[in-house]
Amino acid sequence: MFCPNCGKENKDNVQYCKYCGVAFKNNNVDVQEQPINDEDKENKKKNIIIITLVALIAIAAIVCVVIYVSSSNSNNSIGSASEPISYNAFPISQVPTLAKAISDTNYPSSIIFNGLTLTKAQYLHILTTSIVQISNGNSDGSISVGTYSEATNPLGKDSSQTINKGEYVDMCSRFSNWISSKGYIPNYIGVHASGVADISPNKMAQICCEVLIQYGDSGQLPASISI
Repeated sequence: MFCPNCGKENKDNVQYCKYCGVAFKNNNVDVQEQPINDEDKENKKKNIIIITLVALIAIAAIVCVVIYVSSSNSNNSIGSASEPISYNAFPISQVPTLAKAISDTNYPSSIIFNGLTLTKAQYLHILTTSIVQISNGNSDGSISVGTYSEATNPLGKDSSQTINKGEYVDMCSRFSNWISSKGYIPNYIGVHASGVADISPNKMAQICCEVLIQYGDSGQLPASISI
């Protein structure tokens, strides 16, 4: 402590200043602690600023790691969905995303979508049924996905042409009903009538994906589609 009279430093708990003899306690003289000078105050401010910056950097680093991990996890499975997806209830709202994934992977024989493994027969059933349901105003519904077989002898002319909305919806209806009733993909589908080998199953997948991708972008089924 410092003497209030001469300002010299003394040991704590002494009664008299060893330099000027002033009594600290008996004469009711207040004992002063060492004053904090301006340099000390500035150093404390700097330390506080440094600690704050370090804390902010650490928080920012943690946030970046969390975002990176979340992004990595979502990329492990195509089609991260806000609605629960299952074979018993595949939301129609998620079908445009499925269509985009199928198109981006060049119409594979199977695809893993949000944890579900779908064969080509299964995703063709989902695509065709969804287009029919959307056309009927049931875009908020879901689709039950069964186990279906591939086409036994797939074929089709696949000629370049423009198919209007009424035609592709009718094609999807016939295609979907066939899968549901027979349990396997038809070998072909007619554009204007059944029993005509106009469109192969692979081309049907391309048509449905293009329709649903456009629907996902605009909220409307396209008036026509060119193949």
